[in-house]
Amino acid sequence: MIRKKKAAAFTGGMLFIITLPFLIMFSINVLVDPLWFFNHENRFNEVQEDFDERQQKVNRVAFAGEEFDTLLIGSSRVTYIDQGEFGEEDVFNMSSGHMSHKEYGPYLEYVEEKRGEPLDKVYIGFDFFATSENKGVTDPAPFIENAEDRFYPLKAYLSRDILEQSFDNAAASVKNEPFHRSYDRNNAGTTEKLGSEETQERIEEKDQDFEDVTYDDQTYSYDESFKEEMQQLREAHPDTEFTAFTTPVTEDLFRTMQQEGREEDYEKWLHDITNVFGGVEHFMYVNSVTENPDYFYDAHHYYQTLGDLMAHRMAGVEDNELPDDFGIRLTEDNIDEQVRLLKQNDWKLEE
Repeated sequence: MIRKKKAAAFTGGMLFIITLPFLIMFSINVLVDPLWFFNHENRFNEVQEDFDERQQKVNRVAFAGEEFDTLLIGSSRVTYIDQGEFGEEDVFNMSSGHMSHKEYGPYLEYVEEKRGEPLDKVYIGFDFFATSENKGVTDPAPFIENAEDRFYPLKAYLSRDILEQSFDNAAASVKNEPFHRSYDRNNAGTTEKLGSEETQERIEEKDQDFEDVTYDDQTYSYDESFKEEMQQLREAHPDTEFTAFTTPVTEDLFRTMQQEGREEDYEKWLHDITNVFGGVEHFMYVNSVTENPDYFYDAHHYYQTLGDLMAHRMAGVEDNELPDDFGIRLTEDNIDEQVRLLKQNDWKLEE
């Protein structure tokens, strides 16, 4: 009997020793929560790296009990629009780096499935360069399938790789040293602030990349399926109000688009969006904001301050810092005349 008790105690002790590291690993990962299964905040998780952005945001919807009735969706440019800057609207920013408009449908469907009802409103962002037939697309299915696996959170937080990410996030939080791109626990994305010289270097570098590759005749051709795909998306959500918007770029990059012969495609893009959604909040033209490099990290990624201006314009939030010439509402009734006036003034609003 004594031997059995000793054997049981020994076995229990060994099991404890074996499982203790996993318990510690799991506890640290839950505390820091780098994959956004929860919505708690503490001094160890205030800074979050966007190491798996699509999965993080899908997880937030699937597991964290996020409450919202409006979705904001777009590419990395749209990640810098703070979901908390839309006045009284309860917005969740689903945007992610390199996200294509071809990915919007599955994410909208999944969000509505989790909510159990249609979204009241969707702010849907469009980048002109993404209209290229050669623009890559990241399949949403694996991220959604992960979130639907009931054992996924357990498996993820018993991972050494995720533990390393937790340590990185915790260190950045405690030291208050954000990553190149970071999120807080309210899903607000920011990027590092650069000096004027480095900003100009990045703007020129990205301009050259768009000239040599993105807008080159051998690379770019307008995706003729764009309008039909967005029409199908719109029709699939008849009870949802859509606010379409274009994302701004620096004046230099806008001029590169013109010089590379993409102006006709650009106009077609504006007409396609307006025809599908009935209108578009247009920001991609030359104005006092896009002329000012202080708003930009590079030629087409901007700082959160500019994102705030966009949110305020679209949601009608009063903002004394919002320039009058930043943001035009194009509709089916006025687009022809507005585009004519913009072209007449070299794509600037008449003063």
